[in-house]
Amino acid sequence: MHVPPDALSLKVPAKNATVWTLIDVHQYSSELHRLRNTDFKSLWSGNDYVSVHLNGAVWNHFVQNDYLWEAGEKYSLNRYSKRQLFELVMREFFSTPAPALRSFILENYGRLPVSYQIGLQMRIGGQWGDGDRYAGDKKSVASCFISETLKTCQAWVPTKNCSVFLTTDDPEAGAVVSAALQSHGIVVVQSEGTTVHSEKSDGPESDHLKPFGDWFILSLMSRLVASRSGFSETASWFGNVPSRALTKVSTCLFTDESTDIPDGAELFQTEAH
Repeated sequence: MHVPPDALSLKVPAKNATVWTLIDVHQYSSELHRLRNTDFKSLWSGNDYVSVHLNGAVWNHFVQNDYLWEAGEKYSLNRYSKRQLFELVMREFFSTPAPALRSFILENYGRLPVSYQIGLQMRIGGQWGDGDRYAGDKKSVASCFISETLKTCQAWVPTKNCSVFLTTDDPEAGAVVSAALQSHGIVVVQSEGTTVHSEKSDGPESDHLKPFGDWFILSLMSRLVASRSGFSETASWFGNVPSRALTKVSTCLFTDESTDIPDGAELFQTEAH
């Protein structure tokens, strides 16, 4: 999380790099076949680095790679859920924020009243060429988040004792949600700045303060109401925060993403490679 003043001098272009972004996760996917059968040790020796972008569903296949058997045994990759492994790494190496990030967190988290705190993460999508997150229009998406947040608050405490930390990649939709919740007497807090995608921005460190800070604050909440996104999912894992994610806009269907449900890696252990 900390970037030293001379960090730019450390950015050396990699001449030989392999980067895989795996999205297609159905059982007979050619991408999954490659992932399960690629010799990563040999690949590493011929590259400056190897980057594999995994989502949750793909992880279960990744740990079944025969060439990772030794590492899997050593680190018990199949014994622990993605959430447990993520939490272990984050708490070991990143649980103490760097000074600038700590100041950001304390300032914005301190604006929330001492009450039942809901983290609302609304990802509309489309800003970085990754497509819209939902089939519905912004107004419909915002309406779903408004109703789910109100239900979440009312299920636990009186509305006046609820406060919401809102982070979104769409200021227009965010303004609609914020105004609606405030009309019910709920305090809504947003950090200043424009959200940038950490993987697709080469800007200065200050550009990344908001996404890192917002993510950390989500991990401190009582509950999360979120998009189906790794951003909120990992915040839920890190803070062991119960989360409900929007699955279907047409019916405003939210599903529980509990922090204690096994990932199901055992389902793949008997498959033929």
